[in-house]
Amino acid sequence: MRLRLTLLLPAVLALGTACAREDASRAEAPHFESFALETFEGDSVSLADLEGKVSLVVFWASWCPACRAELPMLDSLNAAVNHPDFAIVAINEEWNEGAARGYAAAKGYTMPMALGRGRMHKQYNYWGLPYMVLLDRQGRVLEEWYGYPGRQAFNEKVAGRAMEELLSSGAL
Repeated sequence: MRLRLTLLLPAVLALGTACAREDASRAEAPHFESFALETFEGDSVSLADLEGKVSLVVFWASWCPACRAELPMLDSLNAAVNHPDFAIVAINEEWNEGAARGYAAAKGYTMPMALGRGRMHKQYNYWGLPYMVLLDRQGRVLEEWYGYPGRQAFNEKVAGRAMEELLSSGAL
């Protein structure tokens, strides 16, 4: 409970100073390219599954130190928000599926994870890991972040921006 409050309090405080995007600029925001991937549990997840939800799509690898620092924050955010209008999908980008599954299992992550199997870089043309994208309910890209910004910046920028979007859409 303490971790949840520690994570959400700065995010909620950041909402007071955050500026909402204008409708015109939102309408011009690019749509995130579609994906359909196998989850760690053997199910599937796709961009269509995220429709109608404010979503964070995160690309990571178990060998990436910044990813290893960021994943606990994402998992905590996922557990703390726990709202049907919010989703996090963590897409693992390494070829070694066993390493990815083993790392996630050892850490006990509960957020949804999918297997990109090293093919997502070509599709999304990102320049490094971790790479996070905040999507609105229509699948438009609102924000992008490269690297792990640290706990405080994560709470203010990533979690805060996601909560701002949920609030502005009437979900919270």
